[in-house]
Amino acid sequence: MKNTLLLVILFLFQLVNAQDSLPKKDSSSFSIRGYIDAYYGLHSDPTSTKRVPYFVTSNANNQINVNVAFIELAYSSKRVRAKLTPGFCSYFNENYSNETATFKHLMEAWAGVKLFKQKEIWLDAGVMPSPYTNETTISKDHICYTRALAGEYVPYYLMGAKLSVPVGKKWMLYGAYYNGWQQITDLNNKPAGGIQAEFRPNDKHLINLDAYAGDEQSIFNPSYRNRYFVDAYWLYNMNGKWSASACAYFGTQQMVHQAAFEKNWFQINAAVRYTTKQAWSFGFRSEYFSDENSVLLPNSNNGLATTALFSNTLSLGKAIQNNALIRLEGRQFIAPNKVFGTNQTSNSAYWVCLSLAVWLQK
Repeated sequence: MKNTLLLVILFLFQLVNAQDSLPKKDSSSFSIRGYIDAYYGLHSDPTSTKRVPYFVTSNANNQINVNVAFIELAYSSKRVRAKLTPGFCSYFNENYSNETATFKHLMEAWAGVKLFKQKEIWLDAGVMPSPYTNETTISKDHICYTRALAGEYVPYYLMGAKLSVPVGKKWMLYGAYYNGWQQITDLNNKPAGGIQAEFRPNDKHLINLDAYAGDEQSIFNPSYRNRYFVDAYWLYNMNGKWSASACAYFGTQQMVHQAAFEKNWFQINAAVRYTTKQAWSFGFRSEYFSDENSVLLPNSNNGLATTALFSNTLSLGKAIQNNALIRLEGRQFIAPNKVFGTNQTSNSAYWVCLSLAVWLQK
């Protein structure tokens, strides 16, 4: 198995080198990128034995683990583009548990075409990254290492088709059809979809607005019906001396014999980071997540048994060269009721993570 994997990697690099040596007939390009995110986490709650049950990213407790490791293959030309990103490690074990075997390790797998020669209108289809919230799976791109509650309770990936339409130089509009809320295999054969708008007033600001609607009934949630979700976030100068981001969203879940807006949830978070000339970074994030009817928060002995959660995060980072990042992070959780501890004797808990991310691009 190890020899086979080594041969595959060598073949991919040879393919890239061969691509570079061929005469260029058009503007097509092929790239390969690798990423590994390793960490050690320690949670103060003794009931979180080997994993923190209310997270899917970087949730191993009192052990060294790898959150995500992937190889990304990307192709683009004037009218065709595609991306294939197989991935491994604990994030996939936690986040893809309901998917069938052949899809359990697909971070991205999509292809796209430009519909008109003179207009940048693209149609992409396949397994695509989610547009929701200001954080994704790739921790190096964000102010803090651990993901906010906001990102943990929306889709990380979506299976579907998306149409991208530019409007002027500052706006990009999207319309999409999905199989459902974070599901590659459609569980109920009922439609789901979303709309999205990106506004870039300049090269330092990104404002994103999006919405989702779909019937979420399945064998896992037979009492669910329509789900509606709206999300807004702002990113500021994410690679600059000062960086900032903020996100707010609201969702509502219709149940059998109930109207929408009877079971809803919302969250709000904001983060800021300062980076020195010596590549040290200091980040802070504060967030609040409310889910009174436990639509998303796992209200059980294996979860939080709470309807809301407040969290503060402090992050210290050091970049090495241009492709490695070490971070030490401390995080505090505060619940309105006593849900932490062996006998649920405390309303607060703490989480400390030491992480190392390394990435390569060819």
